[in-house]
This record gives sequence, C-alpha cells and structure tokens, in this order.
Amino acid sequence: MLKLWTALVVGTTLTCSGQVEAQRRVVKKATPVRVASSASSASAYASSVAGVTCDNAAARAASIIPLARVLKPLSNMDTAQGKTEFETTEQFVQRRGDTVTRLLGGENIVAVVPLADHFSYNAETQQARISPARENQDYSDTSESTTISLEAFKDFTSLGSYVGSNAYGATARVKAGIFSQYYIDVNVSRHDNSWNSTFSRTVKLELSPEKARELKERGQIVLVGRLIAPYISIGSVYERPTFKDPSQTTFKEYHVKAEAACMMIVKDGEVVSNVSLL
Repeated sequence: MLKLWTALVVGTTLTCSGQVEAQRRVVKKATPVRVASSASSASAYASSVAGVTCDNAAARAASIIPLARVLKPLSNMDTAQGKTEFETTEQFVQRRGDTVTRLLGGENIVAVVPLADHFSYNAETQQARISPARENQDYSDTSESTTISLEAFKDFTSLGSYVGSNAYGATARVKAGIFSQYYIDVNVSRHDNSWNSTFSRTVKLELSPEKARELKERGQIVLVGRLIAPYISIGSVYERPTFKDPSQTTFKEYHVKAEAACMMIVKDGEVVSNVSLL
C-alpha cells in the first residue's frame, strides 16, 4: 500500500555532517512527551465514539474526537514494529493489536475527516465529485475483495536543518523532516472492472455553486468500524537531498486495519450520501 515517493536527483547528492545526528537526538528526546497523555486521549476518544452506529453517526460526527489526537503516537512504534525471534507470528500480531487498541481505548473506530481534500467541482456541469478513499490497484490480484484507504490525517515534523556537503566539498543548508500519512484500510468487494473500480467509490452530486461551496467547507467523511488483524502496517521511503532540492524528507504511511460497517458523506449532522462498500 505504500506510495513510492521518488527523489529527483540532479547532480551530486549531499551527505550530512556530524552535526545532524546531534540535532536528531534532541528532537527524539521530545517525543515521549506526546505519548504521555495517550491514556487520557484514548479514554476521551473511546467515550466520544461509544454507541456510535451507522444510524446516528451523522448526528454524532461533530462530537467525535479527531483521530489525529490519538494515533500520532504510532510514530513511536517504528523501532518496536518488527517481529522478534522470541515471539510467534500470532504473538506479534497481538502485540500490534494491543498497541492500537490502547491508543483508541478499545476496538471501535470512527473516523471523521474534513471533506475539502476529497472534493472537486465543475461549475460548467454543476457536478460535485467526492472521492473519499483510494483503492488498491494491484491488477494481478484476482480475489473477490480489495482494500480502500481513507486518509484520516497527515502531519509534517520538522527536524531542523544542517549543512550538507558532496564529494567535492560544495556545501548547502539542508532542511530535514518527516511527512506522515495515517490511513484507515477497509476491505470491500471488488467490481468486475477492477482496473477502473476507483470510480465506483466516487460520489457524484448535482449541486449549485453555492451549495457545493457549503458542502466542501462544512462537509465530512465518516467511517464507522472495528479494528481487525493485522491491525497496522507501516512503510517508509527516504528522499535524499540534492543541490536543486536541498531537503531531506522521510515519507511514512501508517495503515490501521478495520472492518467498516458504513461510510458516508455528512454535513451539519445530516447524511448527504452513503459511500458504497459493496
């Protein structure tokens, strides 16, 4: 599921000086502070989603705590994510499950995502298109189901800057950072035209420009579900700095696995449209 982000390498890539590692260590020391409040955040999130069903999700959407408040500590799972030689595969999966359920305060998960990034409008035809989730486009997969991923939120963490140099001694100031995306993955039925099946998840609405603007600004995507094994997967791609683009960025994706009961488009507590999971 990981997007392959590639660097445009022009000329010689830069290597970092010894100052970089010192800066990284300072940043990493601050991360446990963010995790310290995870217990209270989990309790608050669990309370906000308790009793949420497909029937009342639209009305409850405004009071549900954003997943960004509870899932950001997943960034601290990287070093402990791998399976150790002292645990079975079942134990490994359970360990990951325990971590995610601890962050959410249980197995229930309700994602409420602003609509704007998933919304486009054509004023000529007065048609709005909403694409709430991207679909796995593995054309070699012939199974009856596939996976769609709803981006719950994204985050950029700056790691400061440093002076990098190449083999010829030329230097440049490099900005370092981590760009993270957090997704909810759910299994759905695969359509016969699976190569083009992303469009089957797209919601099309006939709206005036005024109504379309209101929906884009105030609308939300709501997903109601429960966690399932293997609970989470993590992937990352590293982009090296160059003189043309002196930035060192690590792109990370966190995919939380869930079984969805429903997905819908809502505005002001009312259902605008349901999103097909079939």
